[in-house]
Amino acid sequence: KHRASPQDLRYTVTISLMEAALGCQKEVNFKRKLPGGEQVEEKLRVRVPAGVDTGQKLKVRGKGRSGRDGDRQGDLYVVVNVADHGYFKRSGSDLFCDLPISYAQSVLGAELSVATLEGPAIIRIPPGTQPGAVLTLRGKGVTVLKQGQRSAPGDLYVKVLLDLPAQLSPQQREELLKLDQHLSGSTSALRKRYMEALDEYERLTTENANSTTEKAS
Repeated sequence: KHRASPQDLRYTVTISLMEAALGCQKEVNFKRKLPGGEQVEEKLRVRVPAGVDTGQKLKVRGKGRSGRDGDRQGDLYVVVNVADHGYFKRSGSDLFCDLPISYAQSVLGAELSVATLEGPAIIRIPPGTQPGAVLTLRGKGVTVLKQGQRSAPGDLYVKVLLDLPAQLSPQQREELLKLDQHLSGSTSALRKRYMEALDEYERLTTENANSTTEKAS
């Protein structure tokens, strides 16, 4: 006689990025069929180990449905879903975030506090840091759990963004214009390449215009 195989159950649990990084316990409520056909509702707490990611399964033995002939219970598979974080982005063991800095901090450099999953950490902004630059905090990412083994933590990549004020008072505007006039003589490598590109266009335009005039003559 063919014996029905035990049936496994699946339950999806959503956790935060912090819970995925540090580990947590989650309450699971599910229904399953007992030997004899009785359906019961059960509640249990599942330990979610540190380092899990979306799609990984946690196995709870013997908490599935039974076969029709009263064979052993199947298993419960708890499928992990890690919710998006409002500040951090995750890719494997690495984390990514943005750091707003002021114009003065960008030009002069600064030591600032940046959020990590282990609490605030100090990051050094070198003088002359351009908006869009990416600074790295080694070992401030997350571990990855694979086949029961946890990897070394990844890195945290901090993208520097210039945080400009939405409004200025008349006095602030006047002072900023004065500062801009003082700094207009300073030429960075980026501005130099920009000016060279403009000069190249004007030179070629002039040469083409002169060539056309000579042919007309």
